[in-house]
Amino acid sequence: MARTHPNEEQAIRNLQRYLRQLSYFNEDIEQIAINGIWNEETQNALLTFQHLNGLSPTGVADEQTWNLLFSQYTNALRENSEPSKVPFFPRLPKDESIGLGDRGFIVAVIQYMLNELSILYDGFENVETNGQFDENTQSAISEFQKRNLFPQT
Repeated sequence: MARTHPNEEQAIRNLQRYLRQLSYFNEDIEQIAINGIWNEETQNALLTFQHLNGLSPTGVADEQTWNLLFSQYTNALRENSEPSKVPFFPRLPKDESIGLGDRGFIVAVIQYMLNELSILYDGFENVETNGQFDENTQSAISEFQKRNLFPQT
């Protein structure tokens, strides 16, 4: 796949972010990855958005499509409250940690949360939610720690 210009990648990432947000409230729009790569998944989600909104389904984010998409995205953010906090983390014994090679539900929850954070952070890669604390999970946690000025442990 050809490499795109950084500004183009950011535009695609924004488009994907807007479509993904709308997909939470409209099951007809596929939940797509936010990776800055124009692919069939992204184009299909855009085509669906255009079709649902009475726009000419071109699969191109022209000015009319972009403006409507951004408007609906900001309205969705404004109209929908923050998610409720769910206390699903078991408490670990003092001085215990989770790390490379660990497995289980808690690791899958961490991976899920890292994937949700990828929506907010540019260049923050998705990890497979498999319950296995692998090198990709470790790398994503390290990146999160770095970006939030935590010690990279």
